[in-house]
Amino acid sequence: MLRHALRLIELKLRFALLPVIFAQYGSAWHIAFVYNFVVKVLVSMSGGVDSTVTACLLKEQGHEVIGAHFQVWEDPLAPTMAHLLPSKCCTEQGKSRIRKVAESYDIPLYEIDISDEFKCNVVDKFLEEYKAGLTPNPCVRCNREMKHAKLHELADELDCEKIATGHYADKYDDSSTC
Repeated sequence: MLRHALRLIELKLRFALLPVIFAQYGSAWHIAFVYNFVVKVLVSMSGGVDSTVTACLLKEQGHEVIGAHFQVWEDPLAPTMAHLLPSKCCTEQGKSRIRKVAESYDIPLYEIDISDEFKCNVVDKFLEEYKAGLTPNPCVRCNREMKHAKLHELADELDCEKIATGHYADKYDDSSTC
């Protein structure tokens, strides 16, 4: 929390000094002055292209990147071939890609098993709603009620200032803590 407060103070000082910097050094320097700072970012890594590129770009920009991967589902009744399909989330190939990228870019990786919660809160609810004649969307429920909540919890625990996924925008105003 203290780190977050110090970051906000730093940003306020940078913006307060903008007119002076702009007048003396010009616009190119003021952009570097305002935006050249490192943040600690928790990146949700699915193993897909979008989250992988997000993690790599943030790392290359000099940010402190921490990866998080959620193991949500492995259908024990699915045929073996279904576990190998590259289009499925949470496959062994996906986990292998995540680990390889994390190792290559020196990104600490947290692998979190939420499969029991996923079964209760997403799969079972999907089946109930489907039986009732509804058309549920398990991905929306998982992202909104599970993954994003878990990401925010982990980000707070690790004192991360930002969360990135590569797919979804989930903005919230944390200025009430200052």
